[in-house]
Amino acid sequence: MNEVKGRQGGRRPGAGRPRKHPLIVASSPETLRALAEIREALKVQDTRLAHLIQQRREAVEHVPMILRRLTELERVICGGDMHVPVRHTRRRPLGVDT
Repeated sequence: MNEVKGRQGGRRPGAGRPRKHPLIVASSPETLRALAEIREALKVQDTRLAHLIQQRREAVEHVPMILRRLTELERVICGGDMHVPVRHTRRRPLGVDT
């Protein structure tokens, strides 16, 4: 009667209330200083990470504009000599002239 039917019922990973981490009771001033240094290091790391994410986002946004401008410059330099791919039509399948 107790057949296993996949993962339909019961507890799932991550289900339930999140666990509360016990508070660190700092009794010595050295521990308090160490915790303050860790917090500062984490803040610096977060700002660096945010800066890198912003740089990547800006780079991704600028790539199409740079490519567009590059093709415009190539057209100006080469004039009409640039190769234009042949279009596929019923008359010329795959652009092949016979």
